[in-house]
Amino acid sequence: MRRLEVGGQWVLIDVSGAVLSVGDQELAGISHRTVLDVVGTRVLHPAMMAAITGGQDEHTSHATFDDARLDICVRVLRTPHSGTIVGALGLAAPADQHCDAPPEVGCWEWVIEPGVPAQRTAYWDDVMAKIYEDSTVDPGKPRDVARWFSDRVEPASKLRLADLIEQGVRQPVDELHIVGYCVLDPIGSGQVPMRLVARAGTDDAGRVYLRGLSHASDDQVRERLPALDEPHPELQVLDMFRLDVDAAFMTVDVTYGTFERQAEEGWARIGLRDVSSGYLSELVHPDDLSRLNAFVDDAAGSSSASLLVVRLADRGGAHRWVRMSAMPLSGSIALRQIVCRIVPVDLSDRGAPPEFKGTSCQA
Repeated sequence: MRRLEVGGQWVLIDVSGAVLSVGDQELAGISHRTVLDVVGTRVLHPAMMAAITGGQDEHTSHATFDDARLDICVRVLRTPHSGTIVGALGLAAPADQHCDAPPEVGCWEWVIEPGVPAQRTAYWDDVMAKIYEDSTVDPGKPRDVARWFSDRVEPASKLRLADLIEQGVRQPVDELHIVGYCVLDPIGSGQVPMRLVARAGTDDAGRVYLRGLSHASDDQVRERLPALDEPHPELQVLDMFRLDVDAAFMTVDVTYGTFERQAEEGWARIGLRDVSSGYLSELVHPDDLSRLNAFVDDAAGSSSASLLVVRLADRGGAHRWVRMSAMPLSGSIALRQIVCRIVPVDLSDRGAPPEFKGTSCQA
């Protein structure tokens, strides 16, 4: 690989020292000895690692190399909740040379509490809020991202990010994950390509965490990473289900007990409530929650469709009986993800299933 000149360009590294970018050139976590020029290898990278090891958030120094005086600037990147260092930005430039401002790199962390379903909480720093154009972010404060995930992440990226999260939960080992994804702008008129760099682990309380950084990406990176508009079997299944105009559909992340509506017209036709949190526990009648949790858990591990009659929240403030069928989404992406088809149930004495004879439709 051709070595990249670092002079006057910001370099981004992961906490282990793997190089993620040099200027506009983005890299997939490559050794500095392979990709950086002699200034980067002997001067800048050691200064960046010293700042990470010493926990220095801002570090400036001077160095002389090959009779040239260099200004060294290092900015350590920390997550907003635990303050864990996840990387650093560094610059080595000839003294008094004007340099570009550092790129916007946001830090974040997800904490997954053990349980059924597991609870996930996200923390973003102020740079993440700026990148996502989200004025509701309170840096360092816990954030339920189910609604944001539903509204602002484009469909193929949702599946890719779900796969990353599931991998982190199943095998929380300290290895580098790099994923390309897309977010929608606040008014839904365009997409912003992004790149996420993360590591997983566990704490003493048994919580699983994902910590890392994100930044806007470019077309070159989109070609190297999995295509952001790559067709997935999961999306093709949903497209087929949307042809069924008499039903409502949702995808369910069984691990976290969250859902995402599909084919909005079906939800409106049946009159199901718009639950902004995205949690199944707020969609289903409280008395039916344990049955629904068991149903989706069974469906995720089944190779055939499962059936359930259950009460879901309607737009009138009550609950209505529906018949739900579910099947797992196939493929390597989105493990523990299922798709559910929902249709109204006739609970008159003539049309009701035997176990529901004489039961009111509203509860």
